[in-house]
Amino acid sequence: MDKNIDTLNENPKIDFKINPIYACYTMWRDTLNGSGSPEFTQKAQEFASAFQSEEISALTNSVQPWGHPQTLGNIQNVQGLIGKEDIRTVEGLREILNANFHPDDARQLTEAIAQALPAYQRFLDNNQEKISADMAALEQSQQTYAADFANLYACLGVLPEKQGTMYINPSPTKPITDGISNADSANMNYSLIQTEPAGNYYEGSNIPSRKISTPFHEMTHFLFYNSKVKEELSNSATGGAKNLMNYLTTQFENNPGEMSVGKDPKKNALAAMNEAIAVCSTALYNEKTTGAPVKEGDKWYHGFEMANRVAPIIYPHFKEYVKGGRPFDDRFYEAVLQGLKNRERAETALAKLHSEKPKEEKPAVQNADDLIMIKSGRSVEQTKAPAKCKKSNLTAEQTALIAAKGRVQG
Repeated sequence: MDKNIDTLNENPKIDFKINPIYACYTMWRDTLNGSGSPEFTQKAQEFASAFQSEEISALTNSVQPWGHPQTLGNIQNVQGLIGKEDIRTVEGLREILNANFHPDDARQLTEAIAQALPAYQRFLDNNQEKISADMAALEQSQQTYAADFANLYACLGVLPEKQGTMYINPSPTKPITDGISNADSANMNYSLIQTEPAGNYYEGSNIPSRKISTPFHEMTHFLFYNSKVKEELSNSATGGAKNLMNYLTTQFENNPGEMSVGKDPKKNALAAMNEAIAVCSTALYNEKTTGAPVKEGDKWYHGFEMANRVAPIIYPHFKEYVKGGRPFDDRFYEAVLQGLKNRERAETALAKLHSEKPKEEKPAVQNADDLIMIKSGRSVEQTKAPAKCKKSNLTAEQTALIAAKGRVQG
């Protein structure tokens, strides 16, 4: 069995590691400001300055590779390689960067990480007791989802030898991202400083209870990237996979503003399924520990609306398949598709109901006396008063159409 995976009752078990080079590379990657947003720049500066290290601040500003397609196209790949090979030396890092980045970027980033490493190592050493407690908490929480994680190998169609590592990146302040994953490894970022009420944290740790399942979520992504399910969906290899992908692709074609991964509707359809399945892992852990997959009134996922909409449709089928360790098949795909169509029909009907205005009968109301007669059930013609009255500003009452919109699940 791969050295990066331990065993728990003969099932795959996530191996949590801390690697300073991986952490420093992640800091550089997470603070890249592709949008040029001033708000993000300030956030990145505040994150780096929390380490109180000039070298770490310099690292986060070291390489801005926007004019180098070779570097931009390999940023995620390099992170995966550092994790896959568990690179822990500057020379090992230099070799990977030279093979994948523009030469200037490779040289500058190697130097910046080499200079930042001692500062980050000091941070780890100074907080060793806290970090040890947090690593123990991650191991303990894994007991809750260990069997589900093992069953996901069968559900997603992942070969048992394709196994990876979960890298843990502590910091002295709230991280830029919770975590990220690829086909070779995954990571979780978190703050050692508690800024919330003590009851919000997993017992004996500095990790919020709502974040303790991040490894399960990110490692689900890792499995998806290496799965038969990904291949089936990408290639429309089965009837059910084709129908589901066609539906999701059409949704993005009709709503291009919801795309999150470039401008290819099909890639976004696959990304939505990837994220929604990982969200279901989080929801399964939540249901086991709190009784509900999602906190009442909260979204299933923030930042990718299609994933937020697809996840609650997938979830009941996900639970059924994971419980039995059954491969996701055409029955699974078709059930998800039917649930999405059912909700679309319900939402269309609800929208139509909201858009229709009630028909109003408008009796000939001339004055206040007429209105009184109408309310009494008699016609105006039957009750005309001979005397003229001053005209009233009263109008006919209108009927209000009230419809309560709730989440519709398939």
